Amino acid sequence: CFCKAADLLKPLLLVECKAEHLTLEAENQLFGYNAQIGAPFLCLASSAAIKLFWKEQGAMKTLPYLPSYEQLIRQL
Repeated sequence: CFCKAADLLKPLLLVECKAEHLTLEAENQLFGYNAQIGAPFLCLASSAAIKLFWKEQGAMKTLPYLPSYEQLIRQL
């Protein structure tokens, strides 16, 4: 998911979907992908759970749901 910054599109949200349960290995894979993408918000999703990640004041924060696009934009 992208957002507009000036006249460019910038990554806003990277989503990794898993068929199985969410694991630490899946989280590490998501963080590895984001090393190249650079999205401020990351989401790990399966049929059983959703986990949103973002960094705030140097600490990793999480939520057990995916906020709306408008909420993510306001959080920037």
